[in-house]
Amino acid sequence: MLKTNRILYPKGIAIQAKQFARYIEPNDTHLVTVGEERYRVYRYEGALKGLDDAVVLLAWKADQPMTPEHLHCVLSTDRELSDEEILRYYAQRWSIECFFRQAKDQLKLDGY
Repeated sequence: MLKTNRILYPKGIAIQAKQFARYIEPNDTHLVTVGEERYRVYRYEGALKGLDDAVVLLAWKADQPMTPEHLHCVLSTDRELSDEEILRYYAQRWSIECFFRQAKDQLKLDGY
């Protein structure tokens, strides 16, 4: 998962993901279903600050407005994966990330 202020470089122009998302129309996206959830997804392939070549999925839950407040940005360095695979892997990974955050914050394991 990326923060929405991460810099992308569409057509060589530096822009934050949340600013770039304002130019994306619903007809620029496609629907992806992961488990019970449906998402509107725009696939960005190219450079971002710190990486020369990656995939960033700009995704909104299908039942929410396509606003920067509802935007989720998911990063993959494997360009061969489909949008559905990237989102499915991330959904499985989310519980692990939550555990790590709790272990660091609440159990003071941030030094390990």
